[in-house]
Formats: sequence, C-alpha cells, structure tokens
Amino acid sequence: MLWNLDGVKQTGGRVGFYASWLGLLYSISWTGFGFQTGWTQWLFGYRREKMPRREFVARGAYHLLRHPVYLSFLGLIWFIPTMTLDHAELTGVWTIYIGIGSILKDHRLLFYLGDPYAQYMHRAAGYPLMLNGPLATVSSQTSVLNNTQATDVAFALKRRVQVCSAVAGSTQRRST
Repeated sequence: MLWNLDGVKQTGGRVGFYASWLGLLYSISWTGFGFQTGWTQWLFGYRREKMPRREFVARGAYHLLRHPVYLSFLGLIWFIPTMTLDHAELTGVWTIYIGIGSILKDHRLLFYLGDPYAQYMHRAAGYPLMLNGPLATVSSQTSVLNNTQATDVAFALKRRVQVCSAVAGSTQRRST
C-alpha cells in the first residue's frame, strides 16, 4: 500500500474525487453528451444521414483549459483515499496515456479546425500550471511550427488508417 489517507486528508481526497465527477459532467455537457458517448455519431450512422459540421466555440471551462474532460478524469484516478501498488501502476499508465492523447488531440484539432484552434491554443493552456511544453499556452513564435507538425502528424495518422483499412479489406477478401 502506497498510501491510506485518513482524517482531514481522506476528506480532502473525497472532496477532490467528487469535484472531479462534477467537473467531468460539467465539461462533457459543454461538448455534448451525445458526442462524448458516441450516441450522436451512431444515430446519424444508423439513419444513414450525414452529420452536420459543428462549429468550434470555446464555452464554459473550455475558455480556461483545452482539456477539462481529461483533467477531470485524472482527478478521478488520483483523488482516492487508498493507493495500492497495482492501482498506482494503472494510474501511472492512464496518466501517461491521457497526456499523450491530449497532445495528439491538439494536433488533430489543429489540423481539422486550423486557424480558429491555433488562436484558441494561444488563449487556453491544455492543463493548469502548464508553463512550458506542448500543453502550455502556445506562443505566436511556435504556432507555425506546431501547425506544420500537426499537419504532418495528422497526415501520417490518416495515411496509417488508410493502409490498415486496405490491409484489412484485402485480408477479408482472401478469407472469403
């Protein structure tokens, strides 16, 4: 056992945990429960209708942070009264996964949304207290570099998906 909080510390951990749940629900409400759960995409696909394009607008907590949903999830896994070694390992993996995912999401949104998202990255940091690095507020000097990198990353990811789809399609044709 790495820690087992009691007394005031346990109460603080619980307050942080429940505040994280509230933050998660609040953040998701600004982006839409249907989009966050996949229900909206599924429904349009089921109806064979094209999904309307959503305009990028920073609302609510998104005025301050680019990733409030991810931050709330991190609170859920860290603000616990008892931390065992196996839970710490899982928490560490999830923390790294969310950090990398946040960077990749910024790159993807920069690629698809372009200048409005680049301007947003100038105003809002990815997470609180991020003073440097890819999740900090982007300075105008580095935005061109990040935009180029984002284009390269998004293009590579798109190409990888196309190759994987082609391989999967040819494997299916051979097996039938």
